[in-house]
Amino acid sequence: MPLIPAHGGLSEPVDRVLPLGERGQLLVDAADYPCIRVSDDQLPLLCSLADGTLSPLVGPMNQEDCTVVLESRCIHREGRRFAWTIPVVLPVDSHEARNLRVGGHAMLVGSVGVLGRIRVESIFRWDKAAYSQAVLGTCESGHPGVETIMADSRTWLLGGEIWLLPAVALGVATQLCTPRISRARIGEYKWEAALAMPLWAGQTGAGLGRLLDGLHHLTGGGIFAGAGLLLSSGLDAHQGAQLLEPGISLALAAHQSPDHAYWQRLGYTPEAVFGVFPWSFPRMGSGGLGAVMTAIACQNHGFSHFLSLPVSQHESSGDGFRGAHDRMFRELSGELAITQVSGPVGDIQFPSGAGPPSQVPPRSPSE
Repeated sequence: MPLIPAHGGLSEPVDRVLPLGERGQLLVDAADYPCIRVSDDQLPLLCSLADGTLSPLVGPMNQEDCTVVLESRCIHREGRRFAWTIPVVLPVDSHEARNLRVGGHAMLVGSVGVLGRIRVESIFRWDKAAYSQAVLGTCESGHPGVETIMADSRTWLLGGEIWLLPAVALGVATQLCTPRISRARIGEYKWEAALAMPLWAGQTGAGLGRLLDGLHHLTGGGIFAGAGLLLSSGLDAHQGAQLLEPGISLALAAHQSPDHAYWQRLGYTPEAVFGVFPWSFPRMGSGGLGAVMTAIACQNHGFSHFLSLPVSQHESSGDGFRGAHDRMFRELSGELAITQVSGPVGDIQFPSGAGPPSQVPPRSPSE
């Protein structure tokens, strides 16, 4: 069965990963181009752009795309509007900005050396007040996210097309699932529907009950569906998956027992259609805006359905989480092919003091 298309009207995800054989020439060329310093915190976002997780983007947003997202929460591609709620930006300082020119190239340099290159499409002032209002819902001082943005010494944004070296050359775990790997796995499983549930660092396996409920909902409609746990703990997500997988299997066995007769009639158990998909997609904010961005990433990985969990104890309290998410998905400003599976939040546990994630760009290397 054909998989869900990539976001933005693409038949398959973007691929901006350079062959490893081009690394030597890239290092030679680095001496002739200006450099943009990239922090380790920024690397997962660049990797998500290069491997297609953030398709249809081919790099950080140019000024036109960034403005449209801030004003309309969508992007325009081939005369169509597609849902997009948070700008994907690459801040640079004034010294870096002065050395760039539109149409020219620059090298992306991180702690491990040259990471790749970018062709510059636009260099524009970072309107921090407008950005804060659109992404955080406020530009008032005293809000921690606003204070972080305003304190950032970088005042320019760089948009353009990137080409990045493969993970093995960047010091990134090589067994993480890129969109192409995830899609190949789902295709091999021959699932008619694929349900994704991202699990972030700090959440426990208690949310697996909701994953099984969602799987039950899909199979109850006569669909042969599978479920994938997208496990992220930064660039060490694969290691986290290895550590948690035995506990996940036990949790699945415990949760399936009330529906034993149901699964017997289907002829298979939830564990038979369950997989762990380690990825390094960076959590892009909390609330409905962040949920839409995660749904887009899940769609690009080949999942047809999406189940979200609160990412902090604060977000999970009361009915606000589910209501805010449902409302955001009902009121999208553009197309989104993946289907949100709604339902109760469930018993999700968090470490004491865990708060909502920041919705601000990663720190610069000098911070």
